[in-house]
Amino acid sequence: MKILCVFGEPNYGDAGRGTSHEFANFIPALRSLGHEVVHFDCWNKSLYADFSELNRRFLETVQAEDPDVVLCVLMGYEIWLDTLALARQGSRACFMHWGTDDSWKYEKFSRFIAPTFDVYATTYPSACAKAGADGIDNFVLTQWAANSAAMPEPLPASACRYDVSFVGSAYGNRMRWVGDLHERGIDVACFGYGWPHGPVAEGDIPRNIRGARV
Repeated sequence: MKILCVFGEPNYGDAGRGTSHEFANFIPALRSLGHEVVHFDCWNKSLYADFSELNRRFLETVQAEDPDVVLCVLMGYEIWLDTLALARQGSRACFMHWGTDDSWKYEKFSRFIAPTFDVYATTYPSACAKAGADGIDNFVLTQWAANSAAMPEPLPASACRYDVSFVGSAYGNRMRWVGDLHERGIDVACFGYGWPHGPVAEGDIPRNIRGARV
């Protein structure tokens, strides 16, 4: 199949935050399954003069590439609901959205955008239940996964560099949780935007995981 992937290459559309999880993992996984993959960056706003140009370019890409599947991971309403409706009207593709944070985004985002897709994938059973109560019937429960080819055998604890490691941006309650662990004598090495170590390349993430006891 030909799959048009619509999400960002830099994390949160900011090159200073490293490569996004979706770009680093979804595209190689789909290609390894034998699919032809085309990428459209909808997060990096520096590529477009404004949202109008972003939406126009998206429509042009769908028309020019004629994909079998359009797989979107939208941060917000960077691609407008009217644009998605127009794209579906003029395309034979199945339009699918992968919902990443429906524990808190369902009420203000997912339930509004889901009806513009053929399939809405979520990793939260609670979101499926809410969608059913709201009369939205295209939610599918799925889950994150790991690339086994990039995950070497664990090291013995005595050979690990870190007691505990964490990879992810510093936001929300994360700083408080890490601080609480430090107060309990648990040293956590944190990697990602906002932490002292800063972002790490996607190839370094498995090494950081392997090099930690937890």
